[in-house]
Amino acid sequence: MKFIYPFKLYLVGLILFLCVSGYIFFQIYDLPKINTLLKVLYVMFCVAVLIHYYENFSYYKDMYVQISKDSIVIKKGALLEEIIESNIECIIEANHMGLLKVHNVIHIFTKDGKYFYLTSEINCFKELKEELNDNFKEVYIKKERTISSDFVVNKENLKNII
Repeated sequence: MKFIYPFKLYLVGLILFLCVSGYIFFQIYDLPKINTLLKVLYVMFCVAVLIHYYENFSYYKDMYVQISKDSIVIKKGALLEEIIESNIECIIEANHMGLLKVHNVIHIFTKDGKYFYLTSEINCFKELKEELNDNFKEVYIKKERTISSDFVVNKENLKNII
């Protein structure tokens, strides 16, 4: 099954922001007492927000994770990595304490030393975890304890957590 990142949300946000900011710009343009500097600052703010939405849309557009019975395909930007079942050393699901919230992360370690992580920003993340658990039961490990933000992620540290 193929799991994608939420790039469509950024596209919808971009379109909505264009509509709202365009309407506000024409309202500000018609007011005679608004300073030109304020208009220029508003346009600069709008351009910065549009760039943010466009960069996130382009970043997430080509990203996906595809899981089959014997392999995992991870596509992130120019990286296209296919990990076959015999090359997977372990898959560890853990909760990491962030600054303001807990992030659910899946760590994938391969026998040739590569490391990948998948975060909960993927669409249908719960189904992704279930499918990984169903297809790779012998290497899938779920950690119940929340990991602090200053934790160094490596295979030995993650396995030693209760």
